[in-house]
Amino acid sequence: RVRLDRMIASRRHNFIFIKTMKTAGTSIEMALSPHWRPDDILTPISVGHDIERAAAGIYPRHFSDTLERPYHKALRKGNPKLMRPIFRQITASGFWAHALPSAIKDRVGPLWESAFKFTSERHPYEKALSLAYFTFRDDGDFVTHLQATVEDDPRYVGHVHYIVGGKVIADAFIRHDTLQADFEVTTDRLNLPRIKLPNERYIERDRTPARDVLS
Repeated sequence: RVRLDRMIASRRHNFIFIKTMKTAGTSIEMALSPHWRPDDILTPISVGHDIERAAAGIYPRHFSDTLERPYHKALRKGNPKLMRPIFRQITASGFWAHALPSAIKDRVGPLWESAFKFTSERHPYEKALSLAYFTFRDDGDFVTHLQATVEDDPRYVGHVHYIVGGKVIADAFIRHDTLQADFEVTTDRLNLPRIKLPNERYIERDRTPARDVLS
């Protein structure tokens, strides 16, 4: 169940975005994608998101020595049925958009030491609540689903992406509760233009704070 392997790395702007789950990471990734150049690392997101990016001429690159070419071939055809089995191989390989620090370091080489590293994070109660809503919606007993989410679902865990040997390796955090403001602080630091974050993977539902929902 290792599905904790995503990132994007820009040599041009000297940064690495380490992507956690259930923290608006896909919105950040989609917003940053147009600012890549050919020698940067841009990992796949999902079949649907990669088709969307390809329509704008943006292709994931430098993420695999063996799977990149067949994935590009299927992506150029825009055929999800051809893409899905290759995407499953990519996720199983341990290096895609939710990459762990060890996988990122091995892939980017010397860039790891010099790059500005940032990630996104969210209060754990809010993350667990969002994940339970996202996974189960209104199906069955919510408390049971929430307990299963916290205990068994790797998407709930974020710290493995930015803590190594007990030390925080991220230089900055984009907080979910101040998402756009923190993102603008980060892009300003990287000399990127102001970008409005898209609402990727957003689901309309009751946005009552977790403290008012949980017992």
